[in-house]
This record gives sequence, structure tokens and C-alpha cells, in this order.
Amino acid sequence: MSIVGEPNNWVALIDSFVPDIIRLVIASWEGMSAPAADAKEDHITMDLCRKLRQNRSARELPFIARRRVGPAPFLSDPVEQPD
Repeated sequence: MSIVGEPNNWVALIDSFVPDIIRLVIASWEGMSAPAADAKEDHITMDLCRKLRQNRSARELPFIARRRVGPAPFLSDPVEQPD
């Protein structure tokens, strides 16, 4: 991955989208059926991602909602314990 420009320049851009992203997530969540009591988190996440992609306001944001189910790579790394 390469970074173009200074990271500080990107913060203002990202920060400006946070309220829109929060509204998108809330609206998408509210549009979902209540999950079953025994529903697995992965299935709930996939349903939410599907709702996010279907939401028309998501098309105005500079990102694409994609699901990633499974452990994040950094979680499989051993954790160093402080002395």
C-alpha cells in the first residue's frame, strides 16, 4: 500500500464523512429485521453489509461496504505480554 500526501491531510477528509457513515449504518440497521436470539454474529454482519450496499445514500460516499467474515490477520499474531 502506498500513501499519497501527508497522513494529516487525509484526516480532515475522513472526519468529514463520519456523520454520513454513522447515519448510513443506523438507517441500514433500522431497516433490518430483528435477528433471531440464536443468530450468529457472522450472519448478522453479512445482512448488515447487504443493507449498507443497498442503501442509496451509500453511493454518495467514497467507499464500498464489503464484508470480511473471519479473524482479522492481526488477531492471529501472538500478543506480547508486558514485563
